[in-house]
Amino acid sequence: MESLVQNIIKFDTLISAIAAIIILLAISYIFYSRSGSTYSLYYRLWSLFVGDNKFYDDNLETYMQERKDLDKFNAVFNTEAKTKSDLLRFHKRIKKHGIDIKKISESKGNFDFYKLKMGKPSLSFSFITFLFSVGVFLFSLVIVALGVSDKAMLKFHDEEPWVLINHEMAKPAFSKYKITPETCKKDNYDVNKINRLTKLSPNTIEIICHSFDSKDDAKTIDKYIAGQKGLPWIAVLLLFVAFRVFIFSIRRFCARDYRGYLKNQYIKSRKAARSTVN
Repeated sequence: MESLVQNIIKFDTLISAIAAIIILLAISYIFYSRSGSTYSLYYRLWSLFVGDNKFYDDNLETYMQERKDLDKFNAVFNTEAKTKSDLLRFHKRIKKHGIDIKKISESKGNFDFYKLKMGKPSLSFSFITFLFSVGVFLFSLVIVALGVSDKAMLKFHDEEPWVLINHEMAKPAFSKYKITPETCKKDNYDVNKINRLTKLSPNTIEIICHSFDSKDDAKTIDKYIAGQKGLPWIAVLLLFVAFRVFIFSIRRFCARDYRGYLKNQYIKSRKAARSTVN
């Protein structure tokens, strides 16, 4: 009993440590994806563990402060400014033309801070990435459903559909017809009729019927079901990929839409400037 308690405590500690590491990695990733670098984060960590929070050289300290301003601006406004000069020119431009910075944030990755122009992403590629994200999302849901299912998904022959099977039933993946132990023991059992309804070969149907009474087959099915339990972890990765690709495609659509907005803002501000002069 004491040994069991110790093992539970060790397991709980391990899970807590893994969770903490995952949280730290997630925070680092979010910080990097927002600001474009982890310089400021490392600067904070260095100050926390080493204690020196400034460079001794004034020039280096000034550069670090500029870098922190740049990272902070990128993180807060979800932009990708590369240098301080680009950032100052951008700030001057949005004030001069009354540009809503939210438009720039929503199209992250498509605004050129050096040229101060919005790119024009390919519409066809944007649709392809959008459809890809939807496809990966739906596929991940299928994997999750399979991972939590009490049925193994097997393919007996290449030309046949996938089969969901456990100890009580078997059915093609996209068919409502079920083969059960009772089906195989009926007096009017007709393998050809089941073949027409399921598109499974007579040989496969016989194998399925045999599996209901075979302990060895039952163990094999249980192994496949147990192996599928790890699929939700793969689904988590696929969902993350789908989310990132979806955001990527949406930002491209926003960029195309906001090109017209920026053009109109430039025209309005120039007209306003001319009217003021006149």
